[in-house]
Amino acid sequence: DDTPPSGPTPSPTPGDVPANPRSAPGMLGVEGDDDGGMPDSATLKKKVTTVTKTVTTTTTTVQESEAATPDAEAPTAAPSAVRGYAVSQYNANKPIEDKASSVHEDELFVGAVLDGHGGWEVAEFVSTRMTAEVQTQLKEADAWVGPSVEEVDKKVGAALDAAFVNLDNQWIELVRQFFNQGFTHVAKVGSCGVVLVVRPDKVVCANAGDCRAVLGRKEPAIGKRKRETVAAVPLSIDHNCRDPREQVALFKAHPGEEDVVLCASPNVCYVKGRLQPTRGFGDLFLKSAEFNNDPTRKGGVMMPEPFSPPYIQVSPEVTIVERTEKDQFVVVGSDGLWDFMSNEEAIAFVSERLVSE
Repeated sequence: DDTPPSGPTPSPTPGDVPANPRSAPGMLGVEGDDDGGMPDSATLKKKVTTVTKTVTTTTTTVQESEAATPDAEAPTAAPSAVRGYAVSQYNANKPIEDKASSVHEDELFVGAVLDGHGGWEVAEFVSTRMTAEVQTQLKEADAWVGPSVEEVDKKVGAALDAAFVNLDNQWIELVRQFFNQGFTHVAKVGSCGVVLVVRPDKVVCANAGDCRAVLGRKEPAIGKRKRETVAAVPLSIDHNCRDPREQVALFKAHPGEEDVVLCASPNVCYVKGRLQPTRGFGDLFLKSAEFNNDPTRKGGVMMPEPFSPPYIQVSPEVTIVERTEKDQFVVVGSDGLWDFMSNEEAIAFVSERLVSE
């Protein structure tokens, strides 16, 4: 749960804040939003296994590239995006607020991890629709076809952004019916979400919130290192209010609102004192004044003035990475995993447990 247990204390006043030290390779931008994509190709086969250790929901995808061996007496089969995948989760609350979904059809794998907060409803709503929505948007945009790699990247990034925004808008329409009848709690339920799209030649990650995806990639033996190691390559950047990058953006978007970032400690900060993630699905009371009314609260509102929504957004940051023969697997998980393991620890945990064929 990313909502505060008690009232946090004000954060330091805004100013020059160092840039985010974490960075994901291949981060792309379209019309002010970060996005990315991938064209088709390759004759690689992949191997996928799963190992997970988390207190919420974690999906671990393992991919091992092998050169395909064509059969002289039969047509060469179309390359597969992955050769396997699995999901594991630990019920940290009941009902569990975190969900995962996936679909694999030949050259396309789509997987999603949703990390709910304030309730299970948003995570459930998005997880049951996300893979189909991503496939629909990619198909309608004819996203894998274009005159250049850059054009394809833009189309795929825009399609993933549309998938996130469309699902959030669908949730808004559903919530509006109940909110207007006095069921105001539905406006305070939300979910972070990360989507992994895999093709034979590339990996694309779309992230909104503090879920995370990390690629395990082999590195050659160098110097005193006698054997290959598996390095952790981040595919996403956390969107959390403790991050200096996110704090700068919030203070810039809401000048004069000293309470736009409130921190209980240097590593625990909240948007308007209410929510740690700065991107995600739902949490409509922080996105629109329409969902701020609450007759059960003093003053009849959830958030008192100054109040200038939206404070959070659903549009994801999208990262694109070219696949290589060194790529082994991808670990995708909620912050229930990443609060306890670093990127490097998670990659090492999986790598040590892989069984070679």
